[in-house]
Amino acid sequence: MTQELWNILTKTTDWVKYSDTKAVLLLTVHGVLLTIIYTNADSVYDYSFENWFTILLTVLIAGTTITSIVYSFLVINPQLKNNNPTSLIYFGHIQEKFKDYTSYYLAVKDTFSDNQKLNEQLSEQIHINSIVAWKKFSMFTLSMRYFFASIILLSINLLYYFLSR
Repeated sequence: MTQELWNILTKTTDWVKYSDTKAVLLLTVHGVLLTIIYTNADSVYDYSFENWFTILLTVLIAGTTITSIVYSFLVINPQLKNNNPTSLIYFGHIQEKFKDYTSYYLAVKDTFSDNQKLNEQLSEQIHINSIVAWKKFSMFTLSMRYFFASIILLSINLLYYFLSR
């Protein structure tokens, strides 16, 4: 059973990493788009305030883009909370409670001589990592939705620009 729990813990940890990677990629795309807009700032500014429709689109694009960026940053923000102060698996408690590897080794040896205690702590860490992964993916989903909304609004804005010229 212990090996299965380690496999599950590895998978849930990977899900946390996947969400972080996706959020960083989305932030990179935002950065590229904002750089393109910034390099053409004068003409973008002039067009954005041309009439009420372009002002509305600009405000909506800015709002959805900022919201997407905020959610992406929330995804990559580390969540360093584990409510079990006796956890010998959570890195935050290990660095906090043990001065060196010898004291940590002795604590692990004493606590995990019984596989049931190890399985309990592994199960607890799996549960905590699952909560973290779920929150991160939920925020990433919102970030992606706002990103696509901003892309659709930007496309409408570009279409309006080219058709009005």
